[in-house]
Amino acid sequence: MKKLRDIHRSLFSSMQRIHVRGRTKPFLTILGSTALVLVLIFILVFASLRGREEVQIPTLVGDELTIAILKLQERNLIPHLRLRFDSDDESSGKVLQQLPSAGTNVRVGKRVTLEISRGSLAYEIDSFIGLSLEDVQQQIKEYESNYSAQLNISNVSYIRNRAPSGIVIAQDPPAGTKVTNYSQLDLVISLGEEERGIVVPNVINSNANNAISLLTNRNIPFQFRVDEAASANEFSDGATILSQDPQPGLVLEGEQSITLTIAPPIALALDSLFTIYEYQPTQRAPLQIELALPSGEVQVLAAWSEAPSLVSLPIVAPRSTVIRLLQDGETIEERILDDIAQSSAESEG
Repeated sequence: MKKLRDIHRSLFSSMQRIHVRGRTKPFLTILGSTALVLVLIFILVFASLRGREEVQIPTLVGDELTIAILKLQERNLIPHLRLRFDSDDESSGKVLQQLPSAGTNVRVGKRVTLEISRGSLAYEIDSFIGLSLEDVQQQIKEYESNYSAQLNISNVSYIRNRAPSGIVIAQDPPAGTKVTNYSQLDLVISLGEEERGIVVPNVINSNANNAISLLTNRNIPFQFRVDEAASANEFSDGATILSQDPQPGLVLEGEQSITLTIAPPIALALDSLFTIYEYQPTQRAPLQIELALPSGEVQVLAAWSEAPSLVSLPIVAPRSTVIRLLQDGETIEERILDDIAQSSAESEG
């Protein structure tokens, strides 16, 4: 448009000079000049319209990088590359994402961003032989921080061995194995040479209900505590065990019990309450704890073939639920959940 304005000014100036000099141009000369201006206008408008030519972006996701670039060059589009790691080694060198998306109409010369896979991020597993389970868990946290990868302890088994109790004596994958973003780790831990008592099982990250079932079946004494500073738990299927003391693989001596730590629940229904219920049985006879819900339903919370010295259980249930203790089939105590929760809140306050 600027060029058109310049042509218009030039033509107008020429006509002024003609009148100033008092000369009269022949009609054909003026007509020819006008035609020339129109031709120039047509050329400029055509060039302007041609500069706005549009093309459709092709499908590039899944293509090798070279093929994707050739497709863009054929359409006079400019590739802009970004590299990132991916969980699939087979995708290395291929387009993972494109922007704008396939089928979009854009002007010639538009930049198209392509995310190219660098394959998976591989690293070598260290040797965990000779470490305690707690040390292994700490080292795994360092893996997650350094490699942005997740190494998960899948299975832990315990066997008698000359190595000290609680020490890792075997691992799978072995040290030096190259693994990618997410890998499973199996450990074998020594129980030592002599049987001295009950071996502590690993219930960390387990559902509380599953942990209760496991421990009561083995007659292993336990108690629960709540870590108020820990991240809250939805408690939909029972709390998750955050930590335990003693550590897995160690041996309980005498009347020693396992302390299980959970987080406080969140998103409780308006008519529900949470508390840690505790009771000290006076007899060693079989013991069963039931929840009698307001709806009339009865749920068995836990059962022992021999009553422990201390009963300690997390409970989430509707208000007015009755906690019932039965020993040798007879009810020895009934308490309302509301009263227990209120007493617990008052003692903490």
